[in-house]
Amino acid sequence: MDPGGPDLPAASCADVLRYSGADYLGHGSPERDPRLSGVTGEGTRLGCDDGGGAVGDDTVRVHELAGIDPGDAVESNNMIYLVQGAGLQALALEDMPEAVQLLFTPLDCALDGSFTVAGYWLEVPGAESSPGDEAGPDPLLPPYQVVLRVDTTSPAAAAYDRALLHVRVEQQLDPPLTHHDVATAMWTGGRISATAHCEQDSFVADSLTAIPPG
Repeated sequence: MDPGGPDLPAASCADVLRYSGADYLGHGSPERDPRLSGVTGEGTRLGCDDGGGAVGDDTVRVHELAGIDPGDAVESNNMIYLVQGAGLQALALEDMPEAVQLLFTPLDCALDGSFTVAGYWLEVPGAESSPGDEAGPDPLLPPYQVVLRVDTTSPAAAAYDRALLHVRVEQQLDPPLTHHDVATAMWTGGRISATAHCEQDSFVADSLTAIPPG
């Protein structure tokens, strides 16, 4: 037991962006990439001290969003910032215009038959492998998911362009996805292509192809 008393939770700083005379709070990465208006400017991410040492202000590039009032939300470094309301709180997402809410609304899978999507491979949650070299040819063992930011689709899946998709792998694929694929594609900023179908609003993989960069 620490004679000095109980441990206290570490302090954390709000992610505050100051732009064009207003303050915004980071709301996270969107479920679909926003379309930018082409209007950009300089903003300031405010520094703070969360107990690990003071961090100064940082000048950043801010992008205004197509069809969204910059008085509601802006984008910087792949993060959406919502305008700050009273106190150190962003306005509630449900109080924002529909165009802002849609950025954070997950897409349901609602197509008949198979389709193809491809994009940058971001994560592979739930994946385990059989014993062996974790960067080797051992297959990932279902169930798991692949998470990708879509930038290419077959015609039927055009509605999923620019979306953040979680594609489930329910049974072993042929060929299987391997830890070598993770090491040479996902870890290096590569891509993945998924042929999939819909099951109860979820995206389920029929085949996956890892695409290393270059």
